[in-house]
Amino acid sequence: MRELDDTEVPAIEPGAQPPTESSKLQIQPVSKAAGGITAILEATKSAWGEMGIVRGTRTLLLLNQSGGFDCPGCAWPEPDEDRAHAEFCERHSALFIN
Repeated sequence: MRELDDTEVPAIEPGAQPPTESSKLQIQPVSKAAGGITAILEATKSAWGEMGIVRGTRTLLLLNQSGGFDCPGCAWPEPDEDRAHAEFCERHSALFIN
């Protein structure tokens, strides 16, 4: 490789570039449910298997609830009122079950 003198400018090749946007950004209303009934059933099945029916149900019903406890891994919005009974995700509910 030869050395450049003070008057030469090195050739710069373009690096990685973001893709060209082919369509405009679309904004849609936010869904009310993130996981659905399958996630609730799987979390419940895991809770019952590890903790029993009463303790498992009680734990899931307190997760991310007012007066309950917050999951540190969840990014759920936490309104002061009007929370759903199943205000948790399948993945992070396992943190409290196991």
